[in-house]
Amino acid sequence: MRDLLVASGVAVLVTAPILFLHFGEASVAGLVTNLVAAPVLGGFCVQALVLGAALLPVSRGAAEFLFGCASWLVESVEPWIERMGRAAWVLDPGAEIPGLVALGGTLIGLALVARAWRGRLLALAGLCLLLGCWPSFRDSSPFRAEFLDVGQGDGILVAGSGSRGAMLVDSPGGQDPLSLVRRLHLPALVRAGVGRLDWVVATHPEWDHFGGLLGLPGTVRIETFVSNGEDAEGDGWGALVDVLQREEIARENWVRGLRRSLGGIDVRVLHPPTATPLEGNDASLVLGVRYGATRILLAGDIERAGEAELVTATRDLGAAILKVPHHGSRTSSTRRFLEAVRPAVAVAQLGRGNRFGFPAPAVRARYSGVGAKWLGTDVAGSVEVVSDGQLMRLRLCRDEEPGAPHADHAR
Repeated sequence: MRDLLVASGVAVLVTAPILFLHFGEASVAGLVTNLVAAPVLGGFCVQALVLGAALLPVSRGAAEFLFGCASWLVESVEPWIERMGRAAWVLDPGAEIPGLVALGGTLIGLALVARAWRGRLLALAGLCLLLGCWPSFRDSSPFRAEFLDVGQGDGILVAGSGSRGAMLVDSPGGQDPLSLVRRLHLPALVRAGVGRLDWVVATHPEWDHFGGLLGLPGTVRIETFVSNGEDAEGDGWGALVDVLQREEIARENWVRGLRRSLGGIDVRVLHPPTATPLEGNDASLVLGVRYGATRILLAGDIERAGEAELVTATRDLGAAILKVPHHGSRTSSTRRFLEAVRPAVAVAQLGRGNRFGFPAPAVRARYSGVGAKWLGTDVAGSVEVVSDGQLMRLRLCRDEEPGAPHADHAR
């Protein structure tokens, strides 16, 4: 038991810097769960399975009994491990210095109290790993926009460097919104080096655009929640409104003509207008994001009617990066709209093998026709745009095509 506890403690301490750098949290649950999981799963279960496999040619009944015992043990222990795993030490993604001091101090303390030279060596190795890895995960670019790989839905993080501010546009629903926050949003905030969200934007009240926002309040500091002013029927939107009220988060409705500044990043509301018969997807918020020469158009889920109204009312829609409206549906991305935007890169947020058949082949052909490079999160994973105001770089989580070289484009 002593050896098991020491091994678990060393594993937690050495991996904590890596977990914190990537995911914004370092779990200490392993100190407790390993004391139970290792003997039960690594001991009894494995032995029962091996013995059952050996008895299978001789007595199928005895083998099935042992397999059943192993299955029962796993099913009994797994929920407890899962609950304990949620008891993680979650750190503020923007608290770089306190996190560095806390983890480094712990490793130094372990090195000082360790009696064996191997313990001291492990602690010092962990400290060196922490100090060596920390700067490499910090990007000094003053602007970044990350199109998160959220599956079938939208989720875009726009942020300046350090404490200059951040905005999250949409987040899709799922069975566990808190899990989505920990798996996607917290790591993105850690990579951006920001600890709060100035604005959380729901472009329109559909589940694949606002459902994941339910897990944000109380986990991430939010200044203001923004929507297009429409309400939705159903428990999901009502639950989100209740959470916002409980956490006392301010609410704003944005319409065309509003202009906001996010630490030097210019955000313009291009759609919808103040008075319009448009509703549903066509009433989605459309935001123009600009930093220096870098221009990004976040088009929500607008369809033909919304695109026509936007093109007619907006003098200059040009953007280097276009968030493909409505996930590449054939009801969006009209030729007139694409010719007005003239994107160099089109980023489509959609799930791999989605049941809607997105993107439509005709839509892909239209983007090729205007010379836009197509990047779908179903293949490329998360797509990150970083810029210094002049040079813009794209970073892809995965290769665009199986076997293709890693993509790192500059324009």
